[in-house]
Amino acid sequence: MRADIGGMNITESKSSGKDRISIITPFTAKLFICDFLLLILAYGGFYRSFFANSDTLWGALDPSSTFKARLDCYRWLAAIIEWFINATGFLPACHFRLNLLLFICSLCVTLLLLQLVYLNLFIRICPLKGESVVVRFAILSAVSLSFINVLFTEFFYFTETFYVFALAFLFMGVGIYFLSQKKLILSIIFFMCMTMFYQMACPIATICIGVYIYLEHKGVFSLKLIQEELLKATPPMILFVLNYVTGPLVQEILAGFGIESYQEKSPAVGYSLSQYASNIASSVKELVSSNLGLTPGVYVPLVVFIVTFIVVITLCIKGKKWGKLGAFLLVEVILIILALLVQIASDPVTFIARTVSTLYFAQSMHILIMIFFITEEDEKNILSKGIKKILYFMPALYVFFNVFFIQCIIENRLVSETLDGIYAERIFNTIEAYEQETGITVNKIAPVNDTDSSPFYDQVNFCRGAINRRCYSDYTWTFLQYCAYYTDFAGNISGRSFEKVAMDDDIYKEYFAGINWDYFDEESQVIIRDDTAYICVF
Repeated sequence: MRADIGGMNITESKSSGKDRISIITPFTAKLFICDFLLLILAYGGFYRSFFANSDTLWGALDPSSTFKARLDCYRWLAAIIEWFINATGFLPACHFRLNLLLFICSLCVTLLLLQLVYLNLFIRICPLKGESVVVRFAILSAVSLSFINVLFTEFFYFTETFYVFALAFLFMGVGIYFLSQKKLILSIIFFMCMTMFYQMACPIATICIGVYIYLEHKGVFSLKLIQEELLKATPPMILFVLNYVTGPLVQEILAGFGIESYQEKSPAVGYSLSQYASNIASSVKELVSSNLGLTPGVYVPLVVFIVTFIVVITLCIKGKKWGKLGAFLLVEVILIILALLVQIASDPVTFIARTVSTLYFAQSMHILIMIFFITEEDEKNILSKGIKKILYFMPALYVFFNVFFIQCIIENRLVSETLDGIYAERIFNTIEAYEQETGITVNKIAPVNDTDSSPFYDQVNFCRGAINRRCYSDYTWTFLQYCAYYTDFAGNISGRSFEKVAMDDDIYKEYFAGINWDYFDEESQVIIRDDTAYICVF
């Protein structure tokens, strides 16, 4: 059986009497190239970046801190790799562009595996008939949305952790692929490895597997469906819970061998039930309206959800498929819970882009459900051909909506980094001029922020959490020391070590107290006395 998508011939092989797309075929090779080009189109602009964020800069200055951070987060396999990396001296934080390309390649492999999983599923369960090319394009686009969205961009702000994310998602993709091949034990082994790299991949895996099994049963609620969901979809979340339950015990064991983690946990903030509900509602509204401020507030995620939801409900009601309607509503509730559970449990007030990127995996699966119902349930032509084509192309349009604003985010990142570099250069020029004038070598830096220092520059419009956060901000010493070691911003004093010291009270009261700048001014914000540069960050 052959079909053609955008000039790519799909060759399907027989497997157990059913058509399937083999993992090594000319089609998969071409699909890999298309996925790679799409990921480069979306994220390739990060190649022009340099600083990443303060975590990365600190990882370059003190690699042992990154190792301890892995232990602190119970990422045991990542910690082992981190120890090996530190021993070799080849630090990921110092090789941004190489690690960026490797990260994109790993995402490409993961995306390819998931696309094959769902393409093969639809080949088995759906009579695609004459619309097979359009339907398969819709499936590929829907799965692509999982990794190509504005929330996912935050993963690209942690150079030192690229390999952690890459391997976690890769293990997830391989595990789901093996699960689709009925190799449960092998898939669980990969999910165990995934959990010990990055736990947030666990709810994502459960979302993908849960919908896969639901579609495999053609949306029909049954005891067998429940059994398979419990057997196949829950292991990643069980591993997630076990990881956090056993984490402190493992840390104690490692401490007995002299291997210490930070063990610094933020104190839990108490909320009343009404405050909790209000905070969640406000955060969810920001998420579905503007993707946490990373797109205009035009409610695109909510609109896509409503459209797909109405389509499925309409097809179920018109077709009088009440059992399927009930099963669909139950799946919707579970998807919403899994998409937001970890973020709400950890912090209902400040949503983190990479943590709630599970929303797009859930939306991707939600769109696949809609595609299934359109192809499977619309036997009476309830939807016109024009409407069906619009719905089939909706996931592709959604992907390119996100690609456009990913480019806006990247451009804003370059603006932020440019300003960081300019201010660092001017500070070093001030230090160098002082040294030439006085003959005194400056080897200490005492940073402090003014009364209202923003973590983002005013010139940056798309920002959230680590996304486009200033390096010249709360981690000024780390940033300046990194610049002195690894950039040419320090000029003639490149390579010098600066000791971080506390701000002198008298200097602070005389020059900085009560002042709130909204611009950079080295003459008033950089005060040098003896061997110390006192810096107030605007």
